[in-house]
Amino acid sequence: MIRRSKKKKTTKDKISLTLREIGKNIPKLDLPKEVKKVTLSIYNDTQDKGIRSGKSTRLVLVSSFYVACRQCNAPRSLNEIAEVFELDKVKLGRTYKILVRELNIKLIPTSLLSYIPRIADKLELSNETKLLAIEIINQAIEKRITSGKDPNILAAVAVHIASSFTGSEKTVNEIAKVVDVSTTSITKRYLYLKEQLGIDDSTYLQNLMDNINNSNENK
Repeated sequence: MIRRSKKKKTTKDKISLTLREIGKNIPKLDLPKEVKKVTLSIYNDTQDKGIRSGKSTRLVLVSSFYVACRQCNAPRSLNEIAEVFELDKVKLGRTYKILVRELNIKLIPTSLLSYIPRIADKLELSNETKLLAIEIINQAIEKRITSGKDPNILAAVAVHIASSFTGSEKTVNEIAKVVDVSTTSITKRYLYLKEQLGIDDSTYLQNLMDNINNSNENK
């Protein structure tokens, strides 16, 4: 009886600690406050369904948090969440998929484009830069070269390329800090995107910019 009581108290403490951690990270990840409430609701559903056995309380809660972000239309990449909470990305990915399946949660596919405005706004970049970054990603999507790539990093690379062209260049270090990934990851994807899209000079980007301007004029 005493052991059971202690175990219950320990689990309750872990829940409280993780929820406090989530609360602290919500502003850091620029998320709406409602995400925390949705997180707890999802976690409670896992308890009702009895699908937490064998998994740490913190892992299930953070997985619930990842799902909550998507349900609140404020998606954050798996890599970003894993790094912020210092969790193994594979375990986090596996656990959130179990929750989605067992709780029969319908998630709208995360759009790669949804990451760009947040990154651009944090870097205080112009609307012109934001639109160009979106167009770069649209080109990448059309060429089907985004599959299996971290959306957060691809969006960061597009913002880096666009900011360089529009004269408001942000360094790789500045962008890496904002998206909370390594400079190596951004540089690697930058070279990949540049090669796949054929961005060897400013002509390609100028054509994209002209298309954006023409589209705006026709509205």
